[in-house]
Amino acid sequence: MKANRFVFADILRVAATVAVVTVHSVGQLFYADLNSISIDLWWAGNIFSCLSRWAVPMFLMLSGMLLLDIDRNFSIDNLFKKRISKILYPLVFWSIFYELYNTIYINKSSPDWLQLLSNIYYGKVQYHLWFLYLIIALYLFTPIFRAFIKNSNQIEFRYTLFIYLIINSFIQSFDAYFGIHNGFYFSIFIGYSGYYLLGYYLNRISFKRSDKFLAIVILSISALISMLLTYLLASKGLQVKMDVVIGNLSPFTITNTVCIFVITRSTNWEVLIKK
Repeated sequence: MKANRFVFADILRVAATVAVVTVHSVGQLFYADLNSISIDLWWAGNIFSCLSRWAVPMFLMLSGMLLLDIDRNFSIDNLFKKRISKILYPLVFWSIFYELYNTIYINKSSPDWLQLLSNIYYGKVQYHLWFLYLIIALYLFTPIFRAFIKNSNQIEFRYTLFIYLIINSFIQSFDAYFGIHNGFYFSIFIGYSGYYLLGYYLNRISFKRSDKFLAIVILSISALISMLLTYLLASKGLQVKMDVVIGNLSPFTITNTVCIFVITRSTNWEVLIKK
């Protein structure tokens, strides 16, 4: 096994990959009208969906855990050569591929190259490519995040994570559900950077066995509440509001992601694998 290899991170990547496939597999079923589908089938989709929404945030946390580690070698040159370029080139290639496929094969028309470039720039080619745009943006800001980590103390770092949690999760979810637009410029702190920083922070903590048990309990309660809330919204025909519960920045998704990270990291996988 390579030095500095995180077995738990590899396990989380595999599990998160399965979770992403699960979310997309049950997505259409999950948002269906309860009157047009068997309630048992809908609940199956609901359970699988609520138990898998942590996938994308976990990928971000793992990236932050590795790239923001100030003890590891880092250079902007390698950031562009080894990180950004490996994502940017496939993004451009597959964006062109999907755009040509949709234009020529689906719509039976000639490609508009100016429109193609516009769609790539605005990320309007294919929905599932959005994550590549997101991770490139986080990579670009990685040097700034690393500088913040080096020059901040534990209180400042925790304060930043706390403000992120309050704004991105609770305030935004509340405003989204009730259609409120507050007058504060919280947009400067809205996004996925909190997961990026959270991955680094949680990897620096030593967890006890009691922490793992507590994480399991909280995860179970959070997942159960999210399932019940999604059913409540669906029963009232409010599927459009479901992101408040199962969106990537919802309180439950953040809670579930953190708990799964803690549970997996606090497990001695080397011993289990040997056994």
